[in-house]
Amino acid sequence: MDMIQTTAQSMFDVFDDEIGVDGYYEMFRAKLFPNSSPNSIDVAAFRLEGKIFRKGSSFSRVRRVSVEQAEKFVAGQITLDDFYPPKPHKMSIPQGRFNEGNRRVLYVAQHPLLAMKECELQTGEYFLLSYIELSIDMCFFYAVPGVDAFTDMVYQLLMSKDKKFYPVINRVSNDMLRFEGFHGIAYDSVKMPKGYIDEKWGAIAEPMNIAVSGEFIRKTKLDVAWLSYCGEGFVPFQHAMFKSLSNKKKNKITHISYWDDKARFIAEVTKEQRRQNLNIGKISRLLDRGSYQDFGHPPVKMLFK
Repeated sequence: MDMIQTTAQSMFDVFDDEIGVDGYYEMFRAKLFPNSSPNSIDVAAFRLEGKIFRKGSSFSRVRRVSVEQAEKFVAGQITLDDFYPPKPHKMSIPQGRFNEGNRRVLYVAQHPLLAMKECELQTGEYFLLSYIELSIDMCFFYAVPGVDAFTDMVYQLLMSKDKKFYPVINRVSNDMLRFEGFHGIAYDSVKMPKGYIDEKWGAIAEPMNIAVSGEFIRKTKLDVAWLSYCGEGFVPFQHAMFKSLSNKKKNKITHISYWDDKARFIAEVTKEQRRQNLNIGKISRLLDRGSYQDFGHPPVKMLFK
């Protein structure tokens, strides 16, 4: 298109107000349907990759909390809703990378450090670090760079750090990237490069985020969570631990704080972290054996002019 003279690698670095949301959106339609006319019936195909995560997989979610909220949570004044994104009828939801305003999406990360960085935590802040578990096998759309021109454009758009592109991302993903059989979108982090090594956390080979579509949030559950203080270098100091009471009483939360019984708290945290590590290994082995739901049906979508 004449309005853009830059490459796919740079056109989404800084939002151009002269192009606007509509202009950027039309670039994707033009790339997908280069020979389209007002009266034509157009067909296009592009490369999809589905990132499959098995039932029982856990992801990290971070929520920044105030000192006053932290004091209440340590005392056990907490509900299941505190570990999840707000509901639009209770609180206004701002537009995000993959959600329009007042549209609920669950953003999680594959690693707790990544979740902390995505939340832009600062040293001295309190936060809830929650491990959210999938209750069913799920498959997430992932844009693979380097396979075709359209997918490359999508990938570069999703990797934009300029939040003014959020309306473009939402419109493109809603119209072109949402397919039946997918539970949301997986995307590489803009806060952490692939192969990242942290001196305290170690190597994080694949820093990936997941946006679980609102209708599938109910297919997740709280596994465990900690109220923590963010120390230097993103080192979390746990003050309290929370778990769902049981599968039959998911809305009931048990909690133990560091000040209740220091020795027991440390033992319980260590036990829980060991369980999480064992679960990661178990899920990985099951995936390697192909033990998950078949998501192999080719997705089809209709767009209207």
